[in-house]
Amino acid sequence: MTKRKIPTVRIASPTGRPIQLRYICPIENREIRISTKTRDEDEAERKKKELEARLLLGIDAKPRKVVKGPSMSWADFRESYTQLKVSTFRNEETKTSTDIRIDICESVVNPRMLREMASEDTLALLQAKLLARGRSAHTVKS
Repeated sequence: MTKRKIPTVRIASPTGRPIQLRYICPIENREIRISTKTRDEDEAERKKKELEARLLLGIDAKPRKVVKGPSMSWADFRESYTQLKVSTFRNEETKTSTDIRIDICESVVNPRMLREMASEDTLALLQAKLLARGRSAHTVKS
């Protein structure tokens, strides 16, 4: 079993800005800066301890922001679509078939960004490849 290195969190006080917590991410090997949104040193110290505890437990200290719209990553879109849309379906068969259809589209197109799947060229390519695989025109249309 390999021991995970817990980063050392330090407090930084940039001029004219709230106090920051900083540490080197062992995965990305870059400095992560998190604003405490306060100038109070006691409050910053408390937030430092909380951050150290989260890092010790392996909880993401600074969750990444999910981009919306065409620049959204395909993985984020898929997760969001599943939570917001697929989870509302009552019928389990519908949930399963929706996941299968998305899996098939991913296997053909392999998109990284939502905009890649939404382009006319990509959709035409997807339809052509599905028809070439022996799918019926009705299935492809749906």
